[in-house]
Amino acid sequence: MADVQTREVPFAEADAFLEGLVPGGRCLSARFPNEWIFRGHADATWKLLPSALRDCPLPVLLDRELGWSDHLRTTWQELEVAEANTTARFFWLADQFGLALPEDSQQLRDHLLHAPRPGWSIDVEHWPPSEFRSVLALAQHYGIPTRLLDWTWEPLHAAYFAAVKAATWQPKPKAEASHVASHLAVWGFNLDAYSSCYEVPPETRRFTRHPDLQPVSIVTAPTAGNPNLRSQRGVFLLGRWAHKGKFEIVRTPIDELVYSGLKEWMEMDVGWVRPAIPSGLFVKFLLPTTEAPRLLRLLAQRGVCGGSIYPGFGGIADALREEMNWDNKGWLPPRH
Repeated sequence: MADVQTREVPFAEADAFLEGLVPGGRCLSARFPNEWIFRGHADATWKLLPSALRDCPLPVLLDRELGWSDHLRTTWQELEVAEANTTARFFWLADQFGLALPEDSQQLRDHLLHAPRPGWSIDVEHWPPSEFRSVLALAQHYGIPTRLLDWTWEPLHAAYFAAVKAATWQPKPKAEASHVASHLAVWGFNLDAYSSCYEVPPETRRFTRHPDLQPVSIVTAPTAGNPNLRSQRGVFLLGRWAHKGKFEIVRTPIDELVYSGLKEWMEMDVGWVRPAIPSGLFVKFLLPTTEAPRLLRLLAQRGVCGGSIYPGFGGIADALREEMNWDNKGWLPPRH
């Protein structure tokens, strides 16, 4: 379904690719600020799956019996207990070393202190609970596998994440490419159009939207204390994979989850006429990976590099390493 519904926009050169990413330009409509969110993939064949749900590579999570393990977890209950263990370990270790944690509260501490233990009950339908989500967002931005999928409000930041890895795959003198991928991709998701699908007429006087029926929801987190999130203008999508009593893990990508959920919503008898599913909820911009080194250079000219994405001296070192993967023809004007 996702292949049919997602609009693909191919480009041959990095210059045009960057121009096409701008909301309100010739490729993306934009009526309001923050209408779109974006995500970059170095390999266009990669699916929209968060790290905790991937099966290649399997996420390393903490199990009470096995310790840190990357074994294949087959049920939602098993996976979510491991996620909760990992979140708790991240929280308490950070707290031990005096690091400020977002939305810290006695309720959150009590929840983490008593969980997860044998027989601990997880609400599979609504995992993770809202009080966990800011801590999950912080952990996600430091490489811990979570249920959240990273996006950004800034299309050029998404292009950076696609280009920075794809550029390292390009063959160097006397060397071969380390990964075979024909195209990189930047995904765009129209949050405003998606949310409007679930609007309820005011005359019902019950609610304005039906959040429990939405298969994907947006998650934001405090940027204070999370410099990576602040610099990257990060935002997250959270899918509701476990529902309708299905306890076996089904690793459905976010885009397919959105469209299947919308189809079910449109087929429900709710007593009023709903508009058709809008076209172009997802847009996938494609660029040959051979253009990745030039794309990195053009992004750096626009101030988007490791130094701006990762605040601090580590980001500056990243920016220098990125320069090593630029094309070696010197500073070039934009192509015509």
